[in-house]
Amino acid sequence: MKLFIFLISFIPLTTISQVNNSSWGVSDTIITITKTTDYGVVHDYIEVFNNSGQDLQMRWKCLKTTSWPALWVTNFSDTEEDYYDVENLDSANFTLLNPPGWDNKLIIGVDHSSYAHTDTVSFKVWPIDTPENAITIHYVIIITEGSASTSINENSSYLQYIVDQESNALKLKGDGEADIVVYSMTGQIVYSETNYSLTKSELINLSGYSGELLFINVNTHNNESSVIKILL
Repeated sequence: MKLFIFLISFIPLTTISQVNNSSWGVSDTIITITKTTDYGVVHDYIEVFNNSGQDLQMRWKCLKTTSWPALWVTNFSDTEEDYYDVENLDSANFTLLNPPGWDNKLIIGVDHSSYAHTDTVSFKVWPIDTPENAITIHYVIIITEGSASTSINENSSYLQYIVDQESNALKLKGDGEADIVVYSMTGQIVYSETNYSLTKSELINLSGYSGELLFINVNTHNNESSVIKILL
Protein backbone atom coordinates (compact mmCIF):
# COMPACT_ATOMS: atom_id res chain seq x y z
CA MET A 1 0.00 0.00 0.00
CA LYS A 2 1.35 3.40 -0.91
CA LEU A 3 0.70 6.38 1.28
CA PHE A 4 0.42 9.78 -0.32
CA ILE A 5 1.18 12.69 1.94
CA PHE A 6 -0.08 16.08 0.87
CA LEU A 7 1.60 19.15 2.27
CA ILE A 8 -0.66 22.15 2.49
CA SER A 9 0.84 25.57 2.97
CA PHE A 10 -1.33 28.33 4.37
CA ILE A 11 -0.91 31.76 2.86
CA PRO A 12 -1.49 34.66 5.27
CA LEU A 13 -4.66 36.54 4.47
CA THR A 14 -2.78 39.83 4.36
CA THR A 15 -1.06 38.81 1.11
CA ILE A 16 -4.39 38.30 -0.67
CA SER A 17 -5.32 41.97 -0.47
CA GLN A 18 -1.84 43.28 -1.24
CA VAL A 19 -1.86 45.55 -4.30
CA ASN A 20 1.21 46.04 -6.48
CA ASN A 21 1.94 47.62 -9.83
CA SER A 22 5.18 47.98 -11.77
CA SER A 23 6.66 50.69 -9.56
CA TRP A 24 5.09 50.47 -6.11
CA GLY A 25 2.43 48.82 -3.97
CA VAL A 26 0.63 48.69 -0.64
CA SER A 27 -0.05 45.97 1.93
CA ASP A 28 -3.80 46.58 1.70
CA THR A 29 -6.28 49.07 0.28
CA ILE A 30 -8.85 48.87 3.08
CA ILE A 31 -8.08 49.21 6.79
CA THR A 32 -10.88 49.05 9.35
CA ILE A 33 -10.44 50.57 12.81
CA THR A 34 -13.09 49.69 15.40
CA LYS A 35 -12.97 51.34 18.83
CA THR A 36 -15.31 52.77 21.43
CA THR A 37 -15.48 56.36 22.61
CA ASP A 38 -13.49 55.26 25.68
CA TYR A 39 -10.34 55.30 23.55
CA GLY A 40 -8.43 58.44 22.67
CA VAL A 41 -6.96 59.07 19.22
CA VAL A 42 -7.18 55.90 17.10
CA HIS A 43 -4.38 54.87 14.73
CA ASP A 44 -3.53 52.29 12.10
CA TYR A 45 -1.29 52.08 9.06
CA ILE A 46 -0.70 50.57 5.63
CA GLU A 47 2.77 49.51 4.52
CA VAL A 48 4.13 50.91 1.27
CA PHE A 49 6.45 48.99 -1.09
CA ASN A 50 8.89 50.31 -3.66
CA ASN A 51 9.22 48.00 -6.67
CA SER A 52 11.04 50.43 -8.98
CA GLY A 53 14.65 49.95 -7.86
CA GLN A 54 15.04 53.68 -7.16
CA ASP A 55 13.61 56.36 -4.91
CA LEU A 56 10.15 57.45 -5.99
CA GLN A 57 8.67 60.92 -5.67
CA MET A 58 5.09 60.40 -4.55
CA ARG A 59 1.99 62.47 -3.83
CA TRP A 60 -1.16 61.87 -1.80
CA LYS A 61 -4.57 63.55 -1.74
CA CYS A 62 -7.17 63.27 1.04
CA LEU A 63 -10.73 62.40 0.02
CA LYS A 64 -13.37 62.78 2.73
CA THR A 65 -17.04 61.94 2.51
CA THR A 66 -19.61 64.69 2.98
CA SER A 67 -20.77 62.88 6.12
CA TRP A 68 -17.35 63.05 7.83
CA PRO A 69 -18.08 64.58 11.28
CA ALA A 70 -16.88 68.08 12.00
CA LEU A 71 -15.78 66.87 15.43
CA TRP A 72 -13.38 64.29 13.98
CA VAL A 73 -9.84 65.59 13.42
CA THR A 74 -7.82 63.65 10.85
CA ASN A 75 -4.07 63.26 11.23
CA PHE A 76 -1.96 61.64 8.51
CA SER A 77 1.71 60.66 8.29
CA ASP A 78 3.56 59.70 5.13
CA THR A 79 7.18 58.49 5.01
CA GLU A 80 8.54 61.97 5.73
CA GLU A 81 6.06 64.26 7.49
CA ASP A 82 3.24 64.27 10.04
CA TYR A 83 0.16 66.32 9.17
CA TYR A 84 -2.45 67.52 11.69
CA ASP A 85 -6.08 68.34 10.90
CA VAL A 86 -6.03 67.16 7.29
CA GLU A 87 -9.04 68.40 5.35
CA ASN A 88 -10.74 67.17 2.21
CA LEU A 89 -8.55 67.60 -0.92
CA ASP A 90 -5.43 68.45 1.10
CA SER A 91 -2.34 66.93 -0.51
CA ALA A 92 1.44 66.71 -0.15
CA ASN A 93 4.55 65.19 -1.74
CA PHE A 94 6.82 62.59 -0.13
CA THR A 95 9.71 60.29 -1.07
CA LEU A 96 9.31 56.51 -1.14
CA LEU A 97 12.81 55.22 -0.52
CA ASN A 98 14.51 52.29 -2.20
CA PRO A 99 15.23 50.00 -0.50
CA PRO A 100 12.19 50.56 1.75
CA GLY A 101 12.84 51.73 5.28
CA TRP A 102 11.03 50.78 8.45
CA ASP A 103 9.03 54.01 8.20
CA ASN A 104 7.58 53.29 4.76
CA LYS A 105 4.06 53.49 6.13
CA LEU A 106 0.99 55.63 5.61
CA ILE A 107 -0.45 56.21 9.08
CA ILE A 108 -3.95 57.45 9.86
CA GLY A 109 -4.92 59.02 13.18
CA VAL A 110 -8.41 60.20 14.08
CA ASP A 111 -9.25 62.24 17.15
CA HIS A 112 -12.95 61.40 17.44
CA SER A 113 -13.70 63.74 20.39
CA SER A 114 -15.81 60.95 21.94
CA TYR A 115 -18.34 61.25 19.11
CA ALA A 116 -19.70 57.85 18.03
CA HIS A 117 -19.99 57.52 14.26
CA THR A 118 -18.93 55.34 11.31
CA ASP A 119 -17.28 56.81 8.25
CA THR A 120 -14.50 56.40 5.68
CA VAL A 121 -11.61 58.65 4.72
CA SER A 122 -9.65 57.80 1.58
CA PHE A 123 -6.22 58.78 0.30
CA LYS A 124 -5.31 58.65 -3.37
CA VAL A 125 -1.56 58.00 -3.69
CA TRP A 126 0.52 58.00 -6.86
CA PRO A 127 4.07 58.42 -8.26
CA ILE A 128 4.38 61.96 -9.57
CA ASP A 129 5.98 60.78 -12.83
CA THR A 130 3.39 58.05 -13.45
CA PRO A 131 0.01 59.18 -12.10
CA GLU A 132 -1.66 56.31 -13.94
CA ASN A 133 -0.19 54.03 -11.22
CA ALA A 134 -2.36 55.61 -8.54
CA ILE A 135 -3.77 53.48 -5.72
CA THR A 136 -6.61 54.64 -3.46
CA ILE A 137 -6.46 53.59 0.19
CA HIS A 138 -9.59 53.53 2.36
CA TYR A 139 -9.54 53.85 6.16
CA VAL A 140 -12.88 52.79 7.64
CA ILE A 141 -13.35 54.29 11.10
CA ILE A 142 -15.98 52.75 13.39
CA ILE A 143 -16.42 54.50 16.75
CA THR A 144 -19.16 53.10 18.97
CA GLU A 145 -20.50 54.33 22.29
CA GLY A 146 -18.31 53.45 25.27
CA SER A 147 -19.14 53.04 28.92
CA ALA A 148 -17.21 56.02 30.18
CA SER A 149 -18.27 58.74 27.79
CA THR A 150 -21.10 59.99 25.63
CA SER A 151 -21.05 61.03 22.00
CA ILE A 152 -22.23 64.62 22.44
CA ASN A 153 -22.63 66.69 25.57
CA GLU A 154 -26.05 68.18 24.93
CA ASN A 155 -27.05 68.87 28.55
CA SER A 156 -24.23 70.82 30.10
CA SER A 157 -24.68 71.83 33.72
CA TYR A 158 -23.60 75.41 32.97
CA LEU A 159 -25.28 75.93 29.59
CA GLN A 160 -28.82 75.94 28.24
CA TYR A 161 -29.90 76.41 24.65
CA ILE A 162 -33.12 77.11 22.79
CA VAL A 163 -33.68 76.44 19.08
CA ASP A 164 -36.29 78.59 17.33
CA GLN A 165 -37.47 76.32 14.49
CA GLU A 166 -39.52 79.04 12.81
CA SER A 167 -36.67 81.51 12.41
CA ASN A 168 -33.86 78.89 12.39
CA ALA A 169 -32.08 80.70 15.19
CA LEU A 170 -30.26 79.54 18.30
CA LYS A 171 -30.11 81.11 21.75
CA LEU A 172 -27.51 80.12 24.35
CA LYS A 173 -28.01 80.90 28.02
CA GLY A 174 -25.60 80.72 30.94
CA ASP A 175 -23.18 82.82 32.98
CA GLY A 176 -20.51 85.12 31.63
CA GLU A 177 -19.14 85.12 28.09
CA ALA A 178 -18.10 82.42 25.64
CA ASP A 179 -16.43 81.90 22.28
CA ILE A 180 -18.73 80.10 19.85
CA VAL A 181 -18.01 78.22 16.62
CA VAL A 182 -20.78 76.49 14.62
CA TYR A 183 -19.78 73.69 12.23
CA SER A 184 -21.70 71.90 9.51
CA MET A 185 -21.44 68.11 9.10
CA THR A 186 -18.74 68.63 6.46
CA GLY A 187 -16.60 70.63 8.88
CA GLN A 188 -17.35 74.04 7.39
CA ILE A 189 -17.50 76.93 9.86
CA VAL A 190 -20.92 78.49 9.33
CA TYR A 191 -20.84 80.94 12.26
CA SER A 192 -18.35 82.14 14.86
CA GLU A 193 -18.38 84.76 17.57
CA THR A 194 -16.02 85.72 20.37
CA ASN A 195 -17.19 87.14 23.70
CA TYR A 196 -20.80 86.04 23.17
CA SER A 197 -22.82 87.09 26.22
CA LEU A 198 -24.51 84.03 27.73
CA THR A 199 -26.35 86.36 30.10
CA LYS A 200 -27.94 88.43 27.34
CA SER A 201 -28.43 85.28 25.21
CA GLU A 202 -28.99 87.05 21.91
CA LEU A 203 -30.29 85.05 18.95
CA ILE A 204 -27.74 83.46 16.60
CA ASN A 205 -29.11 83.54 13.06
CA LEU A 206 -28.68 80.21 11.25
CA SER A 207 -31.43 80.74 8.69
CA GLY A 208 -29.28 79.52 5.79
CA TYR A 209 -29.02 76.02 7.23
CA SER A 210 -32.62 74.84 7.57
CA GLY A 211 -32.88 71.05 7.79
CA GLU A 212 -29.17 70.58 8.47
CA LEU A 213 -27.35 68.98 11.40
CA LEU A 214 -25.02 71.47 13.08
CA PHE A 215 -22.44 71.26 15.87
CA ILE A 216 -21.94 74.22 18.22
CA ASN A 217 -18.62 74.35 20.04
CA VAL A 218 -18.92 76.58 23.13
CA ASN A 219 -15.89 77.59 25.21
CA THR A 220 -16.61 79.86 28.17
CA HIS A 221 -14.15 82.26 29.72
CA ASN A 222 -14.35 80.07 32.84
CA ASN A 223 -12.52 77.29 30.95
CA GLU A 224 -15.66 75.18 30.52
CA SER A 225 -16.50 73.69 27.14
CA SER A 226 -19.39 71.87 25.53
CA VAL A 227 -20.49 70.65 22.12
CA ILE A 228 -24.17 70.91 21.21
CA LYS A 229 -25.74 69.00 18.31
CA ILE A 230 -28.88 70.55 16.79
CA LEU A 231 -31.07 69.83 13.80
CA LEU A 232 -32.70 72.95 12.39
